[in-house]
Amino acid sequence: MYNTILTNYNNISFNGLFSSRKMKENKPSFDVNIKKRINNLAAGFVTTSAICNKAEVEKNRYESIISHEPFFKEKGKITWEAYNRVKENSPELILKAKRYTYEMLKSTKTYTSPDKVARLVQALNKKISNDVKIISIGTSPSFITEPMSETGKDVTIVPISNANLCRGFSSLHDYFEYYPNLKLVGEYLKYKGITKDEIKDRNVIILDYSSSGRTLQIVKRLVNEYCGIPDENIQLKDISELIEETINTNTTLSDVSSEKIKKDIFNQKVEKTTNVAHFSIFNDRYNRKEKDSISARKKEKTELFKEFDDFSKPSARAYQLCVLDEISKINEKEKF
Repeated sequence: MYNTILTNYNNISFNGLFSSRKMKENKPSFDVNIKKRINNLAAGFVTTSAICNKAEVEKNRYESIISHEPFFKEKGKITWEAYNRVKENSPELILKAKRYTYEMLKSTKTYTSPDKVARLVQALNKKISNDVKIISIGTSPSFITEPMSETGKDVTIVPISNANLCRGFSSLHDYFEYYPNLKLVGEYLKYKGITKDEIKDRNVIILDYSSSGRTLQIVKRLVNEYCGIPDENIQLKDISELIEETINTNTTLSDVSSEKIKKDIFNQKVEKTTNVAHFSIFNDRYNRKEKDSISARKKEKTELFKEFDDFSKPSARAYQLCVLDEISKINEKEKF
């Protein structure tokens, strides 16, 4: 583009544009200055482009660490059993995951590293009773609820997006009429055992990152009215507030910044670390065009629910493998 600007400029004739001889005589210096400014501008863009290319090279370098490893491209979340198999049979995969993950954190300036998550998981596992059912909403809390589910907690992770865009209605029937994907989320909750017969008198914590609180309230209505869980057994929790509360009441976490973790959540930096899809309940068209989204279009419920469960990303599988490795180290230390 800038070569074109220079070519076009060179073809411009200034004859006739200046009436005085003095202006004509000054034209060469004017011409040189303009050319110099345009060249400097073009050079600036070349420099910026070079910087961008360098960043792209760096990105490709750490992406390539895991892109050719079948383990990181497998479907589904990292289970504790899968981690133990890797640790015993292919420990080099853990080293590759760590190299990738810490390069990625450095590149994206993300504070929330696997070792911090591991320590938070251990603290939350002691804080929350094993009898509690945790319903983790969307991508925001799942960087920490994924490993919690592999270390003793009863967690159901539900992909749900864009609930804050939905209109308010007095009845679930009206919600389902306008937003059919919301009913599919309700069906998924039942499919995952969120029913009165399964839950009985246990407490349920619905966990999300709350900006307006609208998603929490909508999911609470599903759990209460559609799944039949009594209102008094349901608690709503903001993941950032729960993390802050846990850090503030645990001296072993005094070096961990809840504000920096909250910032990572707010800026969606933790999204690369989670094996959870986006599923817009507001409009399924979003799901067909947005990255890391799952659409309900032309799918049976069982097919859709399997996609929810099987969804994964190499970056998140690498990150979560590192988290489980850090938890394993903590467990080993606590034995002595």
